[in-house]
Amino acid sequence: MHIKLGIVKQFVKALDESGPCFQYLNIKFLALSEAEVKEGIIDGQQIRKLMKDAAFTNTMNDVERQALNAFTEVVKKFLGDVKNPRYKKIVENMLEKLRVLGYNMNWKLLFLHSHLEYFPDNLGTLSEEQGERFYQDLKEMER
Repeated sequence: MHIKLGIVKQFVKALDESGPCFQYLNIKFLALSEAEVKEGIIDGQQIRKLMKDAAFTNTMNDVERQALNAFTEVVKKFLGDVKNPRYKKIVENMLEKLRVLGYNMNWKLLFLHSHLEYFPDNLGTLSEEQGERFYQDLKEMER
């Protein structure tokens, strides 16, 4: 979950703030301030909604769409319930697409990239549920 949040945070930071994709995020998440959107402070539930939102992808240019599609593939085929046998190529593809977008690699992604083989085959089964609960509790404490 932390890896997903870190990637999305950097993805949002790499978006053009005057572009339609970034503006859509401001409209979509009215509860978040523009500064929070600018910093990519989006929780797991919001990430899942965005990944399924056709209107969001329609606001993207080709580079942004390719980066989001590559991220979605990593979520489903590496960070999900079952690790795809081609997971190294899938992660490498995502890193390349994010680099083209202007993504600055953070420590979470460096860790992911350099320790791919140590992640269990069923990574998403437990981490998603535990991570989501943690962030929901954290949001409630902030309120």
